[in-house]
Amino acid sequence: MYQGDLSLKRRNDHLILGRVGEHFDFAVTISSSTTTTTKVVTVSERVNLHATLTTPAGHIDPSIPTLLLLHYWGGSSGSFSPVVNVLSPYFPTAALSFRSWGDSTGPEEIEAYTTTNSCSDVETVIQTLGLKAVVLVGHSMGGKVAMAVAGRHVVPASILKGLALLAPAPPGPLSIADPSMREQQLHAFDNTDNAEAVINTYLTAQEGPALSDELVKSIPSVVRVGLFGRGRCRRSDIPLPRSHRRFA
Repeated sequence: MYQGDLSLKRRNDHLILGRVGEHFDFAVTISSSTTTTTKVVTVSERVNLHATLTTPAGHIDPSIPTLLLLHYWGGSSGSFSPVVNVLSPYFPTAALSFRSWGDSTGPEEIEAYTTTNSCSDVETVIQTLGLKAVVLVGHSMGGKVAMAVAGRHVVPASILKGLALLAPAPPGPLSIADPSMREQQLHAFDNTDNAEAVINTYLTAQEGPALSDELVKSIPSVVRVGLFGRGRCRRSDIPLPRSHRRFA
């Protein structure tokens, strides 16, 4: 596996994914449409992972990597929708919701939510979906998991072709010196009020008009008291306008 930066260029009727400063590895002819499917990967009785897959129209070279999209803390498979809209005509994509985010399910025990378990989930998804070539695209928490998957070497180098890291979280434990910030992070999705604050403060861009109270309060009623599986806001259910979305 190549560990380094990847670049994306358009050349005539091809979109090229390659290594910065080196030759380009993959060339994909632009297609006019894509096929979208949803899959549920069962990891265990209480862990069912939701993934949205897209495939470009026409014949796909099996050597072309699938872009496996891993979202940030507080996101879901839908968080990468604008990215999928741009790339899906050229590359197969698979957007995954981590356990207890989006439409994925997970246990209520906090101990079930570790980086190791997230890595194992990703590895299971790759195997279950039969992906033969993969580039992990990880944003924030998803970047942390992507790095850990690469370091575990469970996925063979012949399959894991590279990483694309977008503002990744640190590979080691995250140390938050400010006690109030640590408490905020721990209880961000405990209840509707906390979830509204997170959406307005962290998950939406600051430029442009402020979010309306009606939009913020469209957080689904499935938010329950507790952390992770016990207090989950389905981020994909909140229809943010394009001007308020950000992926940095």
